[in-house]
Amino acid sequence: NIKNSPRFITSQEIEEIFVELTDEERLKAVILTELDTIDGIMDLCTSIGIKFVQPYGSFSNSELDRLKLMNYRILKPLHVEVEEDIETIDTYQTSVEVVILDTKSSNPEVLGGTGETFDWDIYIKAQANCQVKLALAGGLDLDNIGEAISRCKPYMIDISSGLESCPGIKSFNKMKALFELTSLARLES
Repeated sequence: NIKNSPRFITSQEIEEIFVELTDEERLKAVILTELDTIDGIMDLCTSIGIKFVQPYGSFSNSELDRLKLMNYRILKPLHVEVEEDIETIDTYQTSVEVVILDTKSSNPEVLGGTGETFDWDIYIKAQANCQVKLALAGGLDLDNIGEAISRCKPYMIDISSGLESCPGIKSFNKMKALFELTSLARLES
């Protein structure tokens, strides 16, 4: 629930969606949040029964450890523009499940979903020099996902705007094509 995003939905809308999910589906879902307290994040996750959380904001490792101790699985976004931006990755090694490298926006109000890529050589360098699992995000779409997987060999990918028919609306056809492309890219790796 990122307020400045075309994908924003309220906590009530999230709860309404989650009521319709099976337990198995709920266990695979990830909530993105810009809540600025760990207690707020835990309250939200508890109210909807979700275990994967992608918290935006400046949380210390001890704060993230509180989430981890409560069995939440953390996907921590790290915005990248230059190599120096990846220097803090290993500080998250014990606190998070995955660090998501995403494009740093020139607008600090924008937390992701810009449709812009960053230099994948930075991802490759980070992957070679850190101990935490890395996800690749930032400007991924059907035109570049094959190359991204081939070059970067990410632990996982995070695609948002690249699968939309218009801002905030996912395209079923693009999602289907993504699964076909990523399956092919894995076979070729």
